[in-house]
Amino acid sequence: MKKYSGNCYPGCRPDPCRPSRPCCPPRPIGPTGATGPTGATGATGVTGSTGATGATGATGATGPAGPAGATGATGPAGAAGPAGPTGATGPTGPTGVLEPGQFLFNVIGEAGSATIGLGENLIFESSTLDITVTAGSAIVTIEDPNPTGPTGPIGPTGPTGLTGADGADGATGPTGPTGPTGADGATGPTGPTGPTGADGATGPTGPTGPTGADGA
Repeated sequence: MKKYSGNCYPGCRPDPCRPSRPCCPPRPIGPTGATGPTGATGATGVTGSTGATGATGATGATGPAGPAGATGATGPAGAAGPAGPTGATGPTGPTGVLEPGQFLFNVIGEAGSATIGLGENLIFESSTLDITVTAGSAIVTIEDPNPTGPTGPIGPTGPTGLTGADGADGATGPTGPTGPTGADGATGPTGPTGPTGADGATGPTGPTGPTGADGA
């Protein structure tokens, strides 16, 4: 193989004088070498990002019906419906029969009470009232032979009468006990000077006076 010198190898650079040609002629291609042994398997690459979600599949067939659920609790009673129309009047029943002594009614008075049965008599008695019974109608009339109405209400008070004449003076009552002594009154004014009294008796002679001075 031809060897090149200068600036051809290594670091081939273009010739400034011939810019269209390389500085070195191209190398001749030799025969293909034998295939080398297979290299070791490289490390597993990084997991790629998740692909886009696929389209929704077709709806599946409807499944079989599930078992019936338990019976729910009984709901509250509904409101009462409107009253129905009045039914037709039934046939009249057979006439009833009362037995003797069967209860008919009560009799109640101000004092005591009793019952009246079939065939028993109700007797009215009074020592102050007239009682008349009319046959065939069971009408009892009770009248007071001496009716006196109830006492009327008390009338309003009449006007006040005239004042009567004064009565005679009554006897003088006994003298009451002496009251306590009153406080001393103020001193009265000085009275006038009384007349001059009579001369008094001559008094005893007084002692002799001192001797007078000698005369000139």
